[in-house]
Amino acid sequence: MLSGDAGSSTDVTSPGIDSGADANTSTEAGAWSFRTSIITEEHRAIPGVMFGGWGPHLGHLVRTAKALYWVDDACAVGNCNVDADTRLDYWRIDANAVTRVGSVSLPGGIQQNTGTVANADTIYTYGVGITAHDLVECSYSPDKTGSSDGGGGPECHTLQLDVGAAANYVGAAIHPGGARLVWLTNVVDGGGGSFRWYVNYGSGWNGPRTGGIGGYNDASYINAGFIDRASPGRFIVFAELVSGFAPNWTFSGGSGEGNLATANAVTFALAPSLPNDPTITTSDLFVDPDTGDIHVLARAKSTALVYLRRAAGSTTFSVPVLVDPSTVAGRFCFARGRLFIAHGTNGKGFVIREIERTGALDLGKHSAIDVPLPAGFEKIVGAYPEASTYQTTATGGINLALVAAGHENTALGIFATPP
Repeated sequence: MLSGDAGSSTDVTSPGIDSGADANTSTEAGAWSFRTSIITEEHRAIPGVMFGGWGPHLGHLVRTAKALYWVDDACAVGNCNVDADTRLDYWRIDANAVTRVGSVSLPGGIQQNTGTVANADTIYTYGVGITAHDLVECSYSPDKTGSSDGGGGPECHTLQLDVGAAANYVGAAIHPGGARLVWLTNVVDGGGGSFRWYVNYGSGWNGPRTGGIGGYNDASYINAGFIDRASPGRFIVFAELVSGFAPNWTFSGGSGEGNLATANAVTFALAPSLPNDPTITTSDLFVDPDTGDIHVLARAKSTALVYLRRAAGSTTFSVPVLVDPSTVAGRFCFARGRLFIAHGTNGKGFVIREIERTGALDLGKHSAIDVPLPAGFEKIVGAYPEASTYQTTATGGINLALVAAGHENTALGIFATPP
């Protein structure tokens, strides 16, 4: 077990301010408090080759019953390899320190990055092993006592599960009751790809459950949420659907629905778009645990961040509403019964705004709050929030890890407290 690798922390208190034309002109009452901390400077990236902001849909910031952790696809700067994901680092985030508490080597041949979920005491991480054509599972129980290292791992092993040909774009989520969901897509250039998923209710893996994607090449960069929360049942995903032949691909945003209680395939449908600006990919998805409404942040072809809603009981999404004209990092944060949108804004930094949870979200009711960031973090290219999709423990607040252009090997923690 490793220790002593503490990140630097700064406490900042900032009054609520109006950050631009898309916000109200009034100032929020009270004050926000922010703490920033560099979590790691070995986040896996090769500037200009391998995008450091990739994978915010993969749940790297997760909470057990005792602590918040950052689980990172890591490599030493100058020693990263785009064809090999070789190491996971585990960072425990406390009020006054960020400490690396574990590290494990990944089996050879992991495709791209990994996805992480956590229950009350164990962190699970999944990757596609392209050499042996299998899924890799790493588990770590850092809060358990009694083992020689003070925890239960970390360790990795292969799962005897068929991933099929050209498997890619792994993802994972965990139901509030603890059932783990893992998915991937089988890519076929020119059309005819498939989507497969697996579920573990607690006593072993079931699947794959496989089906087509409506003729598309693949379903990638998926965000997920659970419609049925009392027991494993319906879940929803929002994906980037790809068509055409390389390099002349066309991208379309679409949703898919499956059911943890059945062995049926996920069925997909295209999402609506702004006039003359197609919805092309996903940024985040949130299923309101109280109302059942499904909220989506997506990116349009123009790079605009847009918002879509599917009301509880409906099967279709609303026409998108513009959130920001140019951003690649838009996320939902839900804590203590309050919902927020956090997003980059035109290379000027990062903002958070509260959203009222009544019907369609009113994006203009609350001013956008500027998040104080270190110099050089003006262009956020990746935002990784603590979210209920990836953990069974309730979220502890508005907590995100950010990656910025020019600092793609750095994961910067942002811990915000609203008035």
